[in-house]
Amino acid sequence: MIFSSFEFIYLFMPLTFFGFLLLRGGDERHVIWWLLAASLVFYVAWIPAHLPILLGSIAANYLLHRALLSWREPFLLHLGVVGNL
Repeated sequence: MIFSSFEFIYLFMPLTFFGFLLLRGGDERHVIWWLLAASLVFYVAWIPAHLPILLGSIAANYLLHRALLSWREPFLLHLGVVGNL
C-alpha cells in the first residue's frame, strides 16, 4: 500500500483514525495495540515477506526499552540507535 493510493486515503487512513478516536478515551494500551496492528497491516499490505523483519525489530526495540528502564546504560541506548539505523 502506498500513501497516495486510493486504498490508503479512502479506506485505511479513515478506519485507523476513527479507531484511534474511539479508543483514545479509554486505556492507553488499547490505543497502542490498535496503532501497532494498523502499522503491521499497512506494511504487510505492501510486502508481506518483510513481516518477520518488522516483528523482529519490534521485539528487539521492546527488549532494549525494558533493559534501559532497569539499567540506564548509555551503551544500550547507542546499541538501539545503531541497530535501528
